[in-house]
Amino acid sequence: MRALALCLLLALPAAAEEVLPEVWRGVSLSTSAGPLFALRQGDVSTGPAVTASLAWDLGESFSAFAFGMGAAERAPLHAPGDWAVLAGGAGLLATLHRWPGADHENRLAMTVRVAAGWGVLAPSSGAGPFALVAPGLAWNARLRHFAIGLELPVAYGPGPLVAVGLSPTLKYTF
Repeated sequence: MRALALCLLLALPAAAEEVLPEVWRGVSLSTSAGPLFALRQGDVSTGPAVTASLAWDLGESFSAFAFGMGAAERAPLHAPGDWAVLAGGAGLLATLHRWPGADHENRLAMTVRVAAGWGVLAPSSGAGPFALVAPGLAWNARLRHFAIGLELPVAYGPGPLVAVGLSPTLKYTF
């Protein structure tokens, strides 16, 4: 019995020194919101855009995700009416490069998000295919499970619609 107690006491410091990973992998929820500049029928309009996605890591460098996006655009003064777009689909997020932090964790990453789906442009332009490419940077914060970033999404949708945005991102990994 004493030998068992002695072994347990010797194992406690080793268990206490175990370091948990700070860059988490697995299932994640992310959201981004920011300005969107859209070119539609020769006019440039501006407005907010919001995106939410659910992702599954496929390894250290790739994630598959499903997304939903919404944007409300204000028409220029000389153009007819404001409009909105709703889109959803699926895509792949690739991590192109990682830079380690002072603690040797790969905290900063260069990423690119590529997605396709279906979009609806209202009030009158109908529905059609939607495509998105978004290069970005992501920082895995020291607060476990969280990452923050910045993306530059470029989208093509029904209408025809071409849009560019600048979106801060927040990701939580379970």
